[in-house]
Amino acid sequence: MSYRSIIAPTKYFQGKGLLTEIYDRTCHLGKKYAFLVDEIVHGIIKDKVETAFQDKDGQYIYIFHNGESTLAEAKRIASILEENQCEIIVGVGGGKVIDSAKLAAMQLTGVKTVIVPTSAASDAPCSANTVVYDENGTFLHAVKPKENPSVVLVDTEVIAGAPVRLLVAGMGDAFVTYYEARACKRAGLANLSGGLCTQAGYAIAKLCRDVLLEHGAKAKADVEAKRWSEEVDYVTEANIYLSGVGFENNGVSISHATYNGLTGVLMPFPVMHGEGVAFGLLVQLITEYTEAGAWDEEEWNLVVDFYKSVGLPTRFEQIAIENPDDELLMKIAESICGGANAHREPFEVTPAKIFAALKKIREMNL
Repeated sequence: MSYRSIIAPTKYFQGKGLLTEIYDRTCHLGKKYAFLVDEIVHGIIKDKVETAFQDKDGQYIYIFHNGESTLAEAKRIASILEENQCEIIVGVGGGKVIDSAKLAAMQLTGVKTVIVPTSAASDAPCSANTVVYDENGTFLHAVKPKENPSVVLVDTEVIAGAPVRLLVAGMGDAFVTYYEARACKRAGLANLSGGLCTQAGYAIAKLCRDVLLEHGAKAKADVEAKRWSEEVDYVTEANIYLSGVGFENNGVSISHATYNGLTGVLMPFPVMHGEGVAFGLLVQLITEYTEAGAWDEEEWNLVVDFYKSVGLPTRFEQIAIENPDDELLMKIAESICGGANAHREPFEVTPAKIFAALKKIREMNL
């Protein structure tokens, strides 16, 4: 049966200083909290969390993340949640912490998930999609919790204070959302909740790209200066909400397959998810143009110009590949095609086609 679907977090809050309101905005879910953090994030949020719980009837503990989103780590976290009878896990941090929080909640019954990203580096916060890696950081597979996070709370003062590379990586992850949505729509493929895209879901994906084109460069400059601005607010929403809801309700394609493929060949891969995914869009567009037999110069220039305006990678050395010889590129092409995402196009995707796109990027040396 064919149907259309759209899913999203139950509640989304974004604004300056919202961490001090986290209890008031989530206490309908329960009273016993566990905050999943790393040492750096703990130092950033502990005073704000203390303020949020002051004179309240809620209780909280901290669980310190071990650094990688593995199934073993999720089970360790879940055992602590169960031992302390926690009703809510609050994943505070970047993508690996967020994935681990979701995955830990899946191990138990009745534990609600709240996500508090400390940067706008990825679109993981809003989605039900959860990525599992091995201990070396190599992508293994994605799993789907039964529901999206109950609350996503974004403190844009924290976002503005994060390293600018994180914001730019998030723009890379978000920028590809529209192009991957377009590929999935052309192929008539289901989204991550099993249905075809809705008009709203597809429009969100396109809006995500348009917001970044208009506000991305200014937001980067503001975060470099450690200052909040409306542009930072707009780009934060694009990176976290529009991209998260956009990719989940449309689907992903060669862009994400490229990052996953790179992590399977280059171990460890010292490049952020959004940087690798952004590079993957170049691979995707070249493959699509070649298949169509027509090069879209206007679209290509729009993408490359945006990348250069915010600092996203266009050359192999920018993704830690100093010698992209044919042997290595074929290994990467085969790894890219080894996952299901590469085949979410309206045509057959083969290692030979991906290899040709990788070689063209090498020749162009943008």
